[in-house]
Amino acid sequence: GFREADSVNQDGNFVGFFGQEWGTLNELDPGHVLVYGTNKLFGWNPGVYDVFVEKGDYGGLFTAVKANNGYCYLAHPGSNHFDGIFTSAYNANWDSVIQGVAMKSGNAFSTNTTETDPDAGDYTTQYHDLLRKGYHVAPIANQDNHNTTFGKSNQQRTGLLATSLTKANVDDAFRNRRV
Repeated sequence: GFREADSVNQDGNFVGFFGQEWGTLNELDPGHVLVYGTNKLFGWNPGVYDVFVEKGDYGGLFTAVKANNGYCYLAHPGSNHFDGIFTSAYNANWDSVIQGVAMKSGNAFSTNTTETDPDAGDYTTQYHDLLRKGYHVAPIANQDNHNTTFGKSNQQRTGLLATSLTKANVDDAFRNRRV
């Protein structure tokens, strides 16, 4: 995945970025985390990771991602997700690696290609909850797409402010919450 993303980079024209969605959505360990900025794959299934992180251990994930120079954005957050980040006290270590949180999310299983699907989730409350706790998170919008209709299901986008269209500058914008 890393090589494939890098192979399409064309400074000034297009930036390919590898990332992963980590986590599960069950009652024991809910939440999906978007991981970027590192060349490591984090996981718990034997033989399918570079860095082992116990399934459902979000604190462990945030520590491992930071140790590998990566950063995270929280996808479609529920109020009980991510080891209780919304109900627990502020955690400076987590704040140092969590750069943003989705405020809008699309329908995960949409096959629409006309950009007309409505938002499937509004997470403005969770975004504001993290800000009130002292987290330094940027707002993003995503499509949570599980099909090959990337960028076509709805009109929500995450814009960013970078000094130029290069992988290094796009990465810098995401790392510094300029979205």
